[in-house]
Amino acid sequence: MAANRVIADSLLAFSGTQGQAGWRYGYVAPGAPDDLYLLTYYGGPSGTPDGRVSPYVSWAPADTASGWNRVDPTFWHPGTEFWTVRQWTSSVAGKINISGFDLSPFGGNTGLIIRVDGRALFSADNVQNVPITFSLAANVAIGSIVQFILTPEGSDGMDATTSRFTISRSASTPPPDAALIQVTPYYPEPTTFTGTSGNDTLIGGTSDATLLGGGARIG
Repeated sequence: MAANRVIADSLLAFSGTQGQAGWRYGYVAPGAPDDLYLLTYYGGPSGTPDGRVSPYVSWAPADTASGWNRVDPTFWHPGTEFWTVRQWTSSVAGKINISGFDLSPFGGNTGLIIRVDGRALFSADNVQNVPITFSLAANVAIGSIVQFILTPEGSDGMDATTSRFTISRSASTPPPDAALIQVTPYYPEPTTFTGTSGNDTLIGGTSDATLLGGGARIG
């Protein structure tokens, strides 16, 4: 097996298609992290459905009266009612390594949780300008779910963070890549506006949470 062969990169694989390269973008209700609601508005850089201006494209709730939940190429933001999620579905079986960072440049309190197939593998609280770094080993099957969850722990107005997560196949667990932080831009170059929208949809559970976009549940 080739050492440190990257098979997933949250920045390089970011797109306007849910499920592309195994990545999905959504939110979960606290206490129900297995019930992922997919965000269905994708657009920018002119703005998000609730009128908040973004310099780049982002996933956001379909409901114009929604909270702050959104996912950009590197930035993401939790809401007060729901936790924001980047989720990757494995296309391989065997040992993987999960590494990366999450950085709070604005001072808002947030937490990062990493789960694999429903099991919490890692959690940490953000401190302003002190990046959370990690390098974790896990065993997965084809179809296994890796979740990166951003939780609110204070003011809803200043708790966006910047992040980059990579998943690799390796014979050993590499250390956190400090250089990754230096090359990950806070504000990636804007890409083409698509402006798709629709109802937010639940996959993988039966949560009774009220959908931000008023969509149907499946799974």
